[in-house]
Amino acid sequence: MNVLWFCCFVKQIRRAGNDNKKISIEPPIKYPWRDNGQLDPNDFKISDKTEGVWGRVPGEIGGQQFLIQDCKNASIYLLDHINTITIDDCDNCTILTGPIRTSIFVRDCKECCIMTACQQFRARDCENIIVFLACATEPIIESSSGMKFGPYQCLYGELDGQFKSAGLSVFNCNWSEIYDFTQDTGAESNFELLGPEEADARKYMLTPKEALENESKKSDSQTVSNEDTVSLLNRLSSVSVSLSPNDSLVPRTLGSSVQLLKRQESCTTAQLNGSALIAVFDHPSANECAKAIVTLLREYPSCYLIRTRFSRFNEYDMERIFGIRAKSKHAKVGAGGVITLEIAGPALVVGRSCEEVVQKASSLLEPGFVHVTSEPSLASRQIDLLNGLYRMHLDTH
Repeated sequence: MNVLWFCCFVKQIRRAGNDNKKISIEPPIKYPWRDNGQLDPNDFKISDKTEGVWGRVPGEIGGQQFLIQDCKNASIYLLDHINTITIDDCDNCTILTGPIRTSIFVRDCKECCIMTACQQFRARDCENIIVFLACATEPIIESSSGMKFGPYQCLYGELDGQFKSAGLSVFNCNWSEIYDFTQDTGAESNFELLGPEEADARKYMLTPKEALENESKKSDSQTVSNEDTVSLLNRLSSVSVSLSPNDSLVPRTLGSSVQLLKRQESCTTAQLNGSALIAVFDHPSANECAKAIVTLLREYPSCYLIRTRFSRFNEYDMERIFGIRAKSKHAKVGAGGVITLEIAGPALVVGRSCEEVVQKASSLLEPGFVHVTSEPSLASRQIDLLNGLYRMHLDTH
């Protein structure tokens, strides 16, 4: 059994280019009815917009529910955490949302591109929608066709805090496990997964700043005189948003699209015939530890990050999956949450590479508990057990 345990020590976590991602945002508008404890529903709705750039900046939604409806050719950015959101009857729109505590429901939309992170995703009666998604549960489509899915890939200054406010983990990104309620047996699939080369959101959507610049270049654009609209555009342009996969707060994973990679002529069987598993156990620096490991994995092009998950385990699950005795004190850390990283690569290389990655991370981390399973057959068994527990969890909720 080739299993390594590491106690790691953090000195400091620095992210390259961090200075470039600092943003300066004007204070959100203060409405008098909010001071009285009242909310105006119109503040939490964008409707009947044809073209143009619209949205809300951090602090302007604050976990309320939101509605987008009857928009066409519009770019919409909701850069705050939201309780729930419904998108109805939109055509050829770009929609980017912050983390959603509960569900996003997309209905009767077509030719749109949506990026969102949520607890539940559901689309009904939609056509030709591209979705970049981080979902804590199994995404569902119904009576829809031409759907395409890729992994969520976004970063702006407040996003990490918004994930926490929404009760979501950046490591739960089930973007590729799609369930189709209305798939006909033998018929062509109603959805497809974007392959690794296609799944770059920058090919499909613009950042708020780029969208505003693009709007200003339109020769037929009219001078905006409405003070509220001018204020909104100024605030949106001040938010520095990155759609680069390497910048994404949510780790970019292959998910089930790894099967597309395996079918490429340039990919040999030996390139993906091995597995490894890294588990980061509950600790104040667990998230930073896992993020550092994900960043370091990019230095190993033969290693592919397949899935990341945040799960809670009882002592007996800890023993069954990781071989930690149920009665030991280490088994109890599973109740606080475990971040697991599933990695694929050449059987002779992937395990050793993961060991090196965790050793490099050990100079960055506070005392923690990191478990590396580098032996491919044992890692595959543990991954199967994790997937089984995940399925059981979905079935009971």
